[in-house]
Amino acid sequence: MKEKDLRKYHRITGVVLAIFIIAQAGTGLVFTVGKMLGGSENHDHAALSTSLIPTAQANENESADTDASESGSLLSTLHYGGGMIGNIYRLLLAAGIIGQVCGGLLIYKHYRERQSK
Repeated sequence: MKEKDLRKYHRITGVVLAIFIIAQAGTGLVFTVGKMLGGSENHDHAALSTSLIPTAQANENESADTDASESGSLLSTLHYGGGMIGNIYRLLLAAGIIGQVCGGLLIYKHYRERQSK
């Protein structure tokens, strides 16, 4: 692939992926900061459709901390949820990020080859 085309596709893909990367990283950041400040150890698993926590335990967590549960459920659903579609989304996002890294490395390789000439 020509470097000009590679740069074009890399740029377009990067702009599209940026939206999803910010959403995924942003929600993860909120959970991490919350955990560091003494929040729940397991984020807000009550909102997960694929939760490994029994429903009774999730309900106990909800009733104990309803404010955190209500505010965290949207973030938790955005970060972890979505069932099979959410899993496919996260797989595609990971594949896109890996593709961007590989494309960036190829661009860098082409750049270094030009510099050494």
